[in-house]
Amino acid sequence: MTDATPKIFAFSDALVSAVEANARALQLQQENEQLRKQLVDRENYVLVETVPGSLAMRYKLGPSDPTAAHYACQNCMDNGRRLAVPIKGSEFIEPCDTLLIAIGQRTVNDYLDVKLDLDRWGSVRVGEDGQTSVKGVFAAGDYVTGPTTVIEAVGHGRQIAAGIDTWLMGRQRRRKVVRIEPVEGPLRERAFDFIDRQPMPTSALGARNRELDHEVEKGFGAKRALREAKRCYLCNLKYQIDVDNCIYCRACIEVAPKNCIKLVEGVEINEDGSYGELLETSAWDRVGAIWIDNNECIRCGACFMVCPTKCITITRNEFVVQDM
Repeated sequence: MTDATPKIFAFSDALVSAVEANARALQLQQENEQLRKQLVDRENYVLVETVPGSLAMRYKLGPSDPTAAHYACQNCMDNGRRLAVPIKGSEFIEPCDTLLIAIGQRTVNDYLDVKLDLDRWGSVRVGEDGQTSVKGVFAAGDYVTGPTTVIEAVGHGRQIAAGIDTWLMGRQRRRKVVRIEPVEGPLRERAFDFIDRQPMPTSALGARNRELDHEVEKGFGAKRALREAKRCYLCNLKYQIDVDNCIYCRACIEVAPKNCIKLVEGVEINEDGSYGELLETSAWDRVGAIWIDNNECIRCGACFMVCPTKCITITRNEFVVQDM
């Protein structure tokens, strides 16, 4: 291309990729007003699907029928969302500098030699042990949940692997338990909140296709990895106030950079024994405790350092697997 402005134009799955590619283009601060106009035009929503050779076709959203049951119509899915309808004769060739292709957005089952029960989205149904409707056949990851993150898929795979082991051995050999360990003091500083996200070093564009095993993302060096790790909120650390030793001085509330320490008159208890919603109050005659909301806490340690009675404790809480 002769245009000096980088141009991103790419989509594999019309509905999903158009949104993802546009977001990516905005993130990279690429200027492509024509493409962006196509993507955000709500009256004639134009979606583009690329195939090999950069051959593309324009799409539009099919009309909906609000008078039909559940907004059902010829060009709609079961949930009423309009489908992308190809515009006949709209094929064209589009040159580009970068091609972003979204794959894995749908579960493919037509290659299986057995028939498995599927949900409404075409994903495989499994029981608590990960077993499908066919005895001895297990499924995990995106094949069950639909598109998620790599971390969720790996975690689900580990969970299903335990179910497979139990099925093969005829008994459960390992179980997941919670390990709680005391922590002497804060492991994080408030200043860590102001560390910018570290950019990932990448290979030059021209060097990426020289070898099939060439890594595009090079990974962090030790110094940059440590700096990036400092941004973690350490959510496995739990800050808790010993109500019996608290003198209600409000010092912790005054230094908290977030609205994470609250006056409460009670805490709801869920059926499984876990804590539910905090019943906050602003009336001192109704205060039952000063409570640290760990969902809002950023583990900066300010409350721990300022407490005059040292009634705030820190524990590390994490799941571990234990042999039975």
